[in-house]
Amino acid sequence: GFPLTGGFIGKFYILRAAVEKGLLPLAVVLVLASLVSYYYYLRVAWYMWFREAPHADAHQGITLSRGVRVALAAAVVGILWLGLFP
Repeated sequence: GFPLTGGFIGKFYILRAAVEKGLLPLAVVLVLASLVSYYYYLRVAWYMWFREAPHADAHQGITLSRGVRVALAAAVVGILWLGLFP
């Protein structure tokens, strides 16, 4: 997880406990795995914001029913709430 989210806080607690118990190899593996995952997360963000946008006619939008939109909105609010206020 990214800083200030529930996933990051959980990883931080696991890392801190591993270091306190002397499990340094486990702590190193956790940090390396996190760095690899950050690389892939940031790569997606880079493609979203820094790549040239495709032609406008390349995008064909989709329509969602009201129920699907409500469900998606509820999921987004829930994920943000639990991520920011674990």
